[in-house]
Amino acid sequence: MYLVSNINVVSMEEKLTLLQLQEMIQEGVSEIFPQSLQLVSEVSSVKENASGHCYLELVEWQEGGRGPAAKARAMIWSSAYRIIKPLFKSATGRDIEVGMHLLMRVQPQYSPLYGLSLIISDIDPLFTVGEMELARQRTIERLQKEGLMEMNSLLPLPLLPSRIAIVSSPTAAGYADFMNHLQENQLGVNFLTELFVAPMQGDEAPDGIIAALERIAQRQEEFDLVVLIRGGGAVTDLISFDNYDLAVNIANFPLPVITGVGHETDYHICDMVAHTGLKTPTAVADFLLDAFAREREALESMATRIANLLMLKIKEQNRNLDIMKERMRFALKGRVERELGRLGLMEAALKSAIPEEVLSKGFAMLYSNGSRVRSLAGIEEGQRIEIAMSDGVLRLRATEVEFIPLKKS
Repeated sequence: MYLVSNINVVSMEEKLTLLQLQEMIQEGVSEIFPQSLQLVSEVSSVKENASGHCYLELVEWQEGGRGPAAKARAMIWSSAYRIIKPLFKSATGRDIEVGMHLLMRVQPQYSPLYGLSLIISDIDPLFTVGEMELARQRTIERLQKEGLMEMNSLLPLPLLPSRIAIVSSPTAAGYADFMNHLQENQLGVNFLTELFVAPMQGDEAPDGIIAALERIAQRQEEFDLVVLIRGGGAVTDLISFDNYDLAVNIANFPLPVITGVGHETDYHICDMVAHTGLKTPTAVADFLLDAFAREREALESMATRIANLLMLKIKEQNRNLDIMKERMRFALKGRVERELGRLGLMEAALKSAIPEEVLSKGFAMLYSNGSRVRSLAGIEEGQRIEIAMSDGVLRLRATEVEFIPLKKS
């Protein structure tokens, strides 16, 4: 067996030194890769040194994630890194990080002292952006599969949420906008707010926000809900809000979480798993105020309905009173008329019993010995009799008496 190079054909029986072997490998690598090539790989470690060079370890995993299938050291010299780093961050919003997939132009090199290394001269950030979007879609699919996308939205929202835990940065423009809008409301609502400080962008943002949520969870009975807000910015500044771990924490949080972390066109995974995802911090403030406005409108509407019902009831009672008054008037009128008729009869009866009234009608009254004569059968001869009529009294003495009784029919 022979190891072939353009320079030497070496017998496998020949004894080589380690340096000779390494130099032959070095020469072979240089001949096989005379020019740079494109390479796709995942970053497993990254480090910048004081000289401005960037050192990476690249890895390719076995199928099923059972372990690494290949590893290689790579480096970006400071002269190239000064150009690559800002361009990459401008496009992706992030520095080169562990776990990223990169499309690189590399020149394989072999050193007898350090072994194989890859010298990176360029990185295509658009490839990484595409990979990040694929990772975002994979995160969404994972959350859906785990049943977390709607978990927080199932929590009941308080009718009048006034105790607000805020996760934001005190220097964020969005936080100031939110507080001004909330405090200067025209409804006169006083909100109790507490800020839980967290970084709102950069690599440390997901862990910082999770830590703030954990502090709120320890005091959850003091709050009605949580708002997660920051002002707008470059799309790449908001990549942290597509983080899987942060999304899981929001989905599982014991209080409703309302998000407002971007511009009108921004929508992130955290918005998807939150109870309510809104576009801006001001929209979140309007959302809270609308709850009180709706309740006030409902109370005013109820008060109007009650007042109208009372007015209808009063009108109905007045109509009933008018009907009762009319009925009583007719009843009293009939009774008065009946009583007057009865009194008239009584008066007539009384008048008929008065002697003067009787005499005025042409009747006469008989008296004997000062008493009224009630029966002619008792008059005897020689008895003195007085006959009274309306114009006077006639005194007589009965000289001849004959009583003739009236026949009753």
